[in-house]
Amino acid sequence: MQDDSFCPTEKGITMKRALPLALLLGASCLLTSLAQAQTTNLALGQPATASGSYTGGGAYAIEFGNDGIPGTWWNGGTHSAWWQVDLQAQRSIDTILVSSGDGPGYHITFQLSASTDGATWFNVGDTTTRSGPTWTYSVDNPGTMRYIRYTTIGESGSDWASLGELQAVGAVPEPAAFGLMAAGLAAIGLVARRRQQTQRRLDTDRQP
Repeated sequence: MQDDSFCPTEKGITMKRALPLALLLGASCLLTSLAQAQTTNLALGQPATASGSYTGGGAYAIEFGNDGIPGTWWNGGTHSAWWQVDLQAQRSIDTILVSSGDGPGYHITFQLSASTDGATWFNVGDTTTRSGPTWTYSVDNPGTMRYIRYTTIGESGSDWASLGELQAVGAVPEPAAFGLMAAGLAAIGLVARRRQQTQRRLDTDRQP
């Protein structure tokens, strides 16, 4: 028996050609959706906690460590302290930027670390001793994380623990990209269903 699914249609397109075309369309939509993802600061305004704060908060409150406002900062009220942000979900992070609030003639020694669950941590970069406004750390692969912690290490000549801003830069798909992604997945699903239907017809035809 002849398999009509492989016969030319009125438009001159065979099923053999339509399936690869749908697969190509699906892959193209998925790749385009990824390409349209934009990077943003995923730490901005997210819930933050700390070991403490100078004078209990006020002008040096915990939330000033990621409020996006220049000129505000968190201060731990001591030389050794920590501050961390919860990104609210596991995120793929490319770059972490740290702006300190160290005073003239002082430095801050700190270590960045990250975690997916808040229990197991891994270091991001080496322990850093510097003075200056901003440090940038590139994350390999990029790294998947939910929590990011900034820990200061008190030593001679160091300033009190302080943080002007911590930014976690990662990709977030634009709204239009979600439509393309859905279209790509639908096209790939169509290919899979068509192949299953064709195989079932072939198996039926082969039966004695």
